[in-house]
Amino acid sequence: MSREKGFEFEAVANRLLKTKGLIHIASNIVVEGGEIDLLMQASTSIPGVVERGEICIVEVKGRNRPPDWNCEMVTIQKSLRWRHASEIVWWRIESDTIQTPLEPTGVQVVLVAIENGEVYITWNAMD
Repeated sequence: MSREKGFEFEAVANRLLKTKGLIHIASNIVVEGGEIDLLMQASTSIPGVVERGEICIVEVKGRNRPPDWNCEMVTIQKSLRWRHASEIVWWRIESDTIQTPLEPTGVQVVLVAIENGEVYITWNAMD
């Protein structure tokens, strides 16, 4: 997939998550072992999904063909990278390298999968 197409998928995810009450903080943050597609923060609570102030590390995956999302997307290696990215983001917030609009209350990984124009959100993707 081209980088341009990846940016398009990220823009779709960003717009959708904003309608859910998330605030965009940054895009394409480079961390050891990879990149965070979107960094967002919840401006409101969605019971059982996200708490107000929670930092959301958003992984965006888009495909134009039907994939087996679970097998391809959430591997043990990916979970370890997400955990590491969460630690780095939290450290950057505490050291004021990353500014947040609200006081952070926690962190979670959100997976946004886009397949043939359909968008699927998996909250707490590491659980």
